[in-house]
Amino acid sequence: MRDGFFVQPANTLSAATLAAGGAWITRRHRHHSYAGLVGGVVAAAGLGSVAYHGPGGRAAGWAHDVTIAGMLGVIALEDVREVRPDLTRSATLTYSAAMAGIGVLLAVRPQTIRHVTAVLAGAATVAELSARRIARGDSQRAHRVAEALMAGAVAAYVAGRTGSRACRPGSWIQLHGLWHTLSGAAMVAWADACLGEA
Repeated sequence: MRDGFFVQPANTLSAATLAAGGAWITRRHRHHSYAGLVGGVVAAAGLGSVAYHGPGGRAAGWAHDVTIAGMLGVIALEDVREVRPDLTRSATLTYSAAMAGIGVLLAVRPQTIRHVTAVLAGAATVAELSARRIARGDSQRAHRVAEALMAGAVAAYVAGRTGSRACRPGSWIQLHGLWHTLSGAAMVAWADACLGEA
């Protein structure tokens, strides 16, 4: 930990790569009607993490948690749209309502974040496997790359979580920073699979 704006410098800067990934998705897939939503959610997750690992505070903690939930949720949403295009409207409405409810829940009971992310990660995993199963060619390869990158990101997150031996918030070498970078790369690959040609 350090004094000043960048309380956790490595994690703050690595979180910016996640935000950059969101901007890249929005620009690369600008022809797709959902590129703004997907890219915006990924960028918001990065900015929420910058706020949390930078200046910190309760509001930053909420922004960090709710935007990560949003990112997990948007994976499930877009994969459901890939598998069942006829459910696009209802899935989008469900996503919007769920994110609004989660935002309120995390404002009132922030300690529920672990349960929220577990449920959303489960939903995203089931939806992703279903989407990859029906994908073909470059799209299927991009799904596989995204899944491998996200598996690495989750491993880095678990190994570098708060309280673990590898967690050194003031160090420039951070497994949590690797989580930010790998998850950003995973989202870019996943967007290639879902929003356009890889």
